[in-house]
Amino acid sequence: MTITDRIDPREHPLSDLDTETPAQRREAFRAPAPVARPLVATLTLADHTRHTAQLLDISVLGVSLLIDPDQTSLSSAMVVPRFEVDLPGIGPVECSLDVRHVMPGQARHPPGTQRAGAAFLHLSPADAMKVTRYVHAAERAHARRL
Repeated sequence: MTITDRIDPREHPLSDLDTETPAQRREAFRAPAPVARPLVATLTLADHTRHTAQLLDISVLGVSLLIDPDQTSLSSAMVVPRFEVDLPGIGPVECSLDVRHVMPGQARHPPGTQRAGAAFLHLSPADAMKVTRYVHAAERAHARRL
């Protein structure tokens, strides 16, 4: 008998990753950004204009951003050449983004804002490790609260 034989699969922390429940369809854990001190990312668009966006969550695959469409215009399939964010306790991360979707903000967001989901492009191995460390720290913090 191995140790995995003694673990009830329903109690294993990764047991529900292959289920079809909406909460678990993601390929990677998404760490929510802190609410008390929101993380602000800088986006440099193709025309070299710089804009800010609030980070809603982050995973090893990409980010969810809250944007003000009056200041920052993003659309699906758009590439943001430069994305920068300073992850607390970890350090700065810089890469490009592939915007996958843009939709209206939720009721908890300020009126008129939009949420944008984007995948990382050209993320260096060092920056990928920073994102991984940040996400793992958030997972541990979440597990401690349970």
